[in-house]
Amino acid sequence: YQELELTAEEKKLETSVCYGNDLAKGLAKLPRHVVKKREQKAKDRRCARQKPILINEQKFQSVGALRGKLKEMLNNRKDEEVIPESSPDYALVKAVLAFHPRFEEKVKGMTGLKVGKGEGQSKCFWIVSGEASDDFSVKKCLEGIEA
Repeated sequence: YQELELTAEEKKLETSVCYGNDLAKGLAKLPRHVVKKREQKAKDRRCARQKPILINEQKFQSVGALRGKLKEMLNNRKDEEVIPESSPDYALVKAVLAFHPRFEEKVKGMTGLKVGKGEGQSKCFWIVSGEASDDFSVKKCLEGIEA
């Protein structure tokens, strides 16, 4: 928006992105029908995120519920703990991983999954490939599910 140039009646208008109170003041000046349309679109987006999800034969009420289940799985495991292939948790994480934008690249040579510390010392899932391991972004996977 910094490069945006508007001209009205041969006068150059300044543009800026508004946040917080400035945004609220600007929205208060909008016509009522525009505000209603904007609110309806926001409501539609919220409802779309609340649709039930069936992944790996497990039903979740929303992406948020799935996110909560994945966090619970991380918190219930120790660092460097390998997730057994026979467990339902392994199947769920692998099914979620299928929504990663670079899925094929990530799972090439995959021999297992584990829980470990990522950057910033937060727990995350790791793809094990022989002696090597690579973490992956659950956030990107969930964004793929929402899309």
